Amino acid sequence: MVRDLVPAADNLAKATPDLTNVFMRLNRFLNLLGYNPGGREGPDNAARQEGYLFWLAWTNHAATQLFSSSDAHGTLRPVTLATPCATLTQVLQAQPELEFTALLTPLLTDSAACNGQGGGIPELPELPDLPIGKNANKGKG
Repeated sequence: MVRDLVPAADNLAKATPDLTNVFMRLNRFLNLLGYNPGGREGPDNAARQEGYLFWLAWTNHAATQLFSSSDAHGTLRPVTLATPCATLTQVLQAQPELEFTALLTPLLTDSAACNGQGGGIPELPELPDLPIGKNANKGKG
C-alpha cells in the first residue's frame, strides 16, 4: 500500500517549491494590502495616510449603499443626471418634443431653476395643418 503512494509523494515533492513560492507571494500581497504607512491615526489629523484595507472597507460600504435598493427585477442603482441649463436649452431647441417625453416642463418652468432663469425654454413649433378629408365635416352642422 505504501508503495502505491510513492509516485504521488514524488509529484508532491516536485510541486512543493512552486507551492511555497505561491504562498510567499500571497503573503507579500497581503502584507502590502494591510500596510498602513502612518500607523493608527485619529480622524483629527487631516494629512493622515490610510492603507488599502481602509479603502477596501470604504469601497465595500459605498457599494452597499450604491446597490441598496432593488425590486423584483434585481438590484437598482440610484442615478443622478445633471446637465447645464444652456445644454438643455440647446437640446430642446433641436428636439422640442423631449420636453414632454422627459418630463422636463416642471423643471424648466420653475423660476428658481437655472439660477433664476427658469422659463427660458424655447417655444414649441406650430402644429402643421392637417389635411381635411371629405368626411371630416359630416358630423357638424
